Amino acid sequence: IKYKLLHFLFEFQTFFGMIRQAAGPNDHPTGPTFLHLYRILSIYSILRPPKSGNCTILDSQAPTISLSELKEIFNCESTPRQEKIKSLKSKVDMLIDQGSWEADEIFADHNYNNASVLSCTGYVSKKIAKNTSCQICLSALKTTDKFADLPEAELINLKSKGGLTHPNIRLFQFLYKVEECFAKHCNQKNVFDLTVEDALSFPFSFPCFEHKNEIVTSILTNFIVMRMRHFAVQENRFDIKKKQTKEKNC
Repeated sequence: IKYKLLHFLFEFQTFFGMIRQAAGPNDHPTGPTFLHLYRILSIYSILRPPKSGNCTILDSQAPTISLSELKEIFNCESTPRQEKIKSLKSKVDMLIDQGSWEADEIFADHNYNNASVLSCTGYVSKKIAKNTSCQICLSALKTTDKFADLPEAELINLKSKGGLTHPNIRLFQFLYKVEECFAKHCNQKNVFDLTVEDALSFPFSFPCFEHKNEIVTSILTNFIVMRMRHFAVQENRFDIKKKQTKEKNC
């Protein structure tokens, strides 16, 4: 046991020595610097060519990847996510109109199965409301009521102790359509793009013209990504149960 502990401590000491050596003159790196150097060394160890194999190194002195290239990788802003968000903002600017919302508007038809969608809408609206101080946007995202006398709000009323958010009904109407679009395309590879395309085909207005693009884009992005995570967790649980059942039968 003592030998194993000493061996482990030796490897641990070697690892910290490599990090301190990679830091250059700063041999006492801070926490963020340590994590940054660890990521750089991790990528370098993956991309470094093997010493033996069926490939021939033409220039052994040339580095596989330079530090400037690594900085470009970490600081690159044109990621697929950013490109999709930019595309979504342009579509929102063209398709979403400005219109007035009534916070106390109610539905003519009640559906008790919509309680979960309303709860998700409240979560999204509360998350987005933290990043804006515009009163028009805040009134379009949520209401100040602690209790809503609606069948759709039954789940929030039961779970809330005064801390859950009741979203604007117009926002719920829109995200209910988005949920239908997501359910239609959830098994597709490009589910995000297909859901956005279908959702923006419905007539929709937002009362704040100044922040329309940012808020509506954030609403769609947060809701669809959240539903994608929920669906992935559900599918993973189903696969695990299926695998366990198969192992029992064997």
